[in-house]
Amino acid sequence: MVVRYRLEVFILITLLTTLLCTIPPTLTGSITEKYVVLDVYRDGSVVVTQVVEIKEELPYIDIPLVAKPEKDTLVTYSGTLVLACELVSKDGRYFARVYAPSIGVLNVTYITLDLTSKGIEVPNEWTIRFSSKCDTVIVLPKGSILTSIPERFSAITSVSGRVMLVLPPGNYSISYVLEVLPEAMPAKPIKPKKAPPPEEVPPTKPTKPRPPIETTYLVLALVVVVIIAVITITLARRRVRVSSSTELMLSDVDRAIINYLRMRGGETTQSEIASTLGLPKSTVSRHIQKLRKYGIIEVKKVGKFNIIKLVR
Repeated sequence: MVVRYRLEVFILITLLTTLLCTIPPTLTGSITEKYVVLDVYRDGSVVVTQVVEIKEELPYIDIPLVAKPEKDTLVTYSGTLVLACELVSKDGRYFARVYAPSIGVLNVTYITLDLTSKGIEVPNEWTIRFSSKCDTVIVLPKGSILTSIPERFSAITSVSGRVMLVLPPGNYSISYVLEVLPEAMPAKPIKPKKAPPPEEVPPTKPTKPRPPIETTYLVLALVVVVIIAVITITLARRRVRVSSSTELMLSDVDRAIINYLRMRGGETTQSEIASTLGLPKSTVSRHIQKLRKYGIIEVKKVGKFNIIKLVR
C-alpha cells in the first residue's frame, strides 16, 4: 500500500511540473488567498487546507477561516516548518493568528464539523455549505453521488472513485448521497493449536525502528491532496472537459423513480414503475440497481415480482 501511495505521489508530481501555471489570486490586505481544499469524509467531518501567500513581514497576521476548527486540530506550516498559531474569534468569524510568518506560501490545515449536515428527505443524503473568496476544490467521500450541483463550476471529475469539484469564489450548497457499505462478516473463531516447543533463535543485529504506518499514510495523503488541488485548478483554468458520467449525480430518471415511489406511498413493483414512466425494463432495472447501491431504495423479491421500497 505504501508503495502504491508513493507511485501516485510520483505521478502527481510529474503532472504538476508539466501543467502548473500561475493561479490568479484573491487579495486580502497583507495576504493573498490562493485556493482552498475541502476533503470530506463519510462521517461529515472535513479536513480543510487553505493556501495563502504572505506578502510582508509582520509580528503576526490573522488569516480568515472557512469554518470553525475542532479543538487542537489547527496547524499552520510553511514548507516543513510548523509555525506558532492560535484560534481567534472576531464578530462571529474565526481566524488563525499566525505569529512571525515569513514572506511566501503558508498552509493552514484543520478539521471542522460545521460545513456538513445530514438531510431527511433523501436517505443517506448530506449537504456541504460554505463560502470562499478564492478557488475551492471539494473532494467528496469515495462512493458519493451528487444530488444537487451548483450552477457555476470550473470542473467536475472523478479521481480514484471520489467525486472532485472545482469551484470559483462564491457561496455554495452541494448535496450528495453515500454508497451503502456492506456489513463486515464476523470472523469465525479459531481453535487454539498447541504451541511447538521453543527453538533456539540465533541473535540478530538490532534494526532501526520504522516510523508508524499511520504517520506515513498521513504525510502521503496530505501531499496527494495538495498536489491534486493545484493540478485540478490548473486544468480548470485550461477549460477541462466536465465528466459526463451519470454515476457522478442523480439523473432525471433517478428522480422520477423516487418521486413516483413517494406518490405510491413509498412502495410499488418494478414493473409498475416501468409501465407508468414509459421506460424500457432494462433502463428501469439499471437505475433501480444504482439507487439501491446508494441506500435510497430497497428491493425485495416476492414471487415473480420485484417490490421496490423507498427507504425512510
